[in-house]
Amino acid sequence: MTLAQQVLVWIGKIASRSDVKIEESRIRFGEKLSKWQDILPAEMLSFYNSVNGLSFLFSCGDQTWNGFTLLGLDSDGKRTYHPATNYYKMPYAKASSFSYFLHEESELTIDKNDEVLFFIGDDAAWGAIMVRSKTGIAFYDWDNDGFVNRFDGEFSDILEQGIRRHFGTNWIDERLHPENQRLIDLLSQESEPLKTYALTVNELEELNGSAYRKFFGRRSGLYVVNLLRRALGLADFEPETSDEELGEWVDLAFSNPASFSADQVKAVMKAVDGNKTKKAMVAFFRMGTDLPPVTRLKLTLRKEYETLSGYSTELLLRVLGNLENSTFCHDFPLHPDMLSYTNYRRFCFYRPFIYCRDNQFEGAYKERDEQEIIFDLVVTSERTTGLEAGKVYDSFVLSEYHEDYYPKLNIQRGF
Repeated sequence: MTLAQQVLVWIGKIASRSDVKIEESRIRFGEKLSKWQDILPAEMLSFYNSVNGLSFLFSCGDQTWNGFTLLGLDSDGKRTYHPATNYYKMPYAKASSFSYFLHEESELTIDKNDEVLFFIGDDAAWGAIMVRSKTGIAFYDWDNDGFVNRFDGEFSDILEQGIRRHFGTNWIDERLHPENQRLIDLLSQESEPLKTYALTVNELEELNGSAYRKFFGRRSGLYVVNLLRRALGLADFEPETSDEELGEWVDLAFSNPASFSADQVKAVMKAVDGNKTKKAMVAFFRMGTDLPPVTRLKLTLRKEYETLSGYSTELLLRVLGNLENSTFCHDFPLHPDMLSYTNYRRFCFYRPFIYCRDNQFEGAYKERDEQEIIFDLVVTSERTTGLEAGKVYDSFVLSEYHEDYYPKLNIQRGF
């Protein structure tokens, strides 16, 4: 995993614990920081390009706050901001600009012409600074009395030490603080699992190619089927055409790949936003006899005390991928912890469905229980190992992830 991914996984693991209270959790995903590329070391720039402005504060066992705030970098290559308030903080500037914040003894270490970046903490608290001098880049821990101590390592070493110490009291200091040791001891113990979701397998049915095409036609509806007919130069179906008739037509029309010209293949696959090749069309409509078997699933995902919305398929995959003995996400392209604990869509595209539709947006037009989402899926049958129709599975994964407030967590804990 990259350094940014390691930090995000650490956040997810801490946030999953039933004995942890989340005090603050913010992350911004902004533009690439091209004006900082000649200022920051490569690994630091890479980290910021992934998680610019990340703040995660928590308590465990008492009222002591732990965690860190990584100041955000503005795209102008100078200013920084606090991710929780969006207020600008101290900019990247010469050390002489910070005489109020740096004790006079610091001048023995940091020349007034050296350039300084406060990147963890701010002018109200201890933290970390990067100093660029004529001889290179160095990192220091800094307290609000203005004293600095050089950190023996690079940017990655700072954050890796923070992960090991769970960003506890004075985590950046060379010596391990007693309160930090107490936190490490607390978090080394397993916490009581916290149920977050219930997943019900309402229906599970293996489909052959014909059955899948009928299902696709019925479930896709008149609009999509008419797009396919237009791609083949045919007139639209009438509005009163039944779903059963739509399914029968799709089955018959797409049963034989040899009957399609190259232009028809391109038109059809354009209509369904797929790769415009015959191989892709054969797979999409399950035309071949040598394709792996597929299974249709109807699932209900429910969360008590909270409305379900947002990136529902990512949430469903996190639940399915973490069921005991699950094979559903066996080909997830990143480290499995990324699926379990992070908003992974920022790092890869993963959608292992042949077909996926949910009722999330039907709520605006129909009565729907906002605490649950119902999914219709078709996947290769190898993914359904261990799933049984009629069974309800408890899930203990994180709640949904949101764009601005990194994980939306612990709603049901009453904090």
